[in-house]
Amino acid sequence: MLAGLIWCAANASAAAQTPATSAPAIPLRVLKVATGPSGSQSGGTFVLSEERSIFSPASDREVLAYFQWDGMPGPHKLVAQWRSPDGGLTSTSTIDYVATDRRFGAYWTLPLTASTPPGIWSVDATVDGQPAGRASFEVRAEKVESAPVKRPLTTSE
Repeated sequence: MLAGLIWCAANASAAAQTPATSAPAIPLRVLKVATGPSGSQSGGTFVLSEERSIFSPASDREVLAYFQWDGMPGPHKLVAQWRSPDGGLTSTSTIDYVATDRRFGAYWTLPLTASTPPGIWSVDATVDGQPAGRASFEVRAEKVESAPVKRPLTTSE
């Protein structure tokens, strides 16, 4: 099974097609690692529709694994490695990215089908060869109920 790759950043105009093969080692700080069933761009930042760690092909189309970092602006190589419940590497996705801000992020998707093995899955991210976070989640055969969607508080609240 191959995982799909989609990416975003805090500043969508930061995308570039130039490879980042020789980025220097940088101080990198993981700001966020989360999984959810879907998401969208909001104000230049990617937001998951809900954050959860249990999914099912009976109720979800895919799992999105979202990572956000604080690092040096410039070219970076972002890599995600998906591991199935048996620990085997199922796929690797690589993108070359040019960050215009210190804060940048990416998300990768794992499509869920009836043949997706149930159990604990994980995705390991690296930035320029440095460990940059791990997301773990469970895939179950039975349907999973979504949690109520939380909304932001209003100013008066």
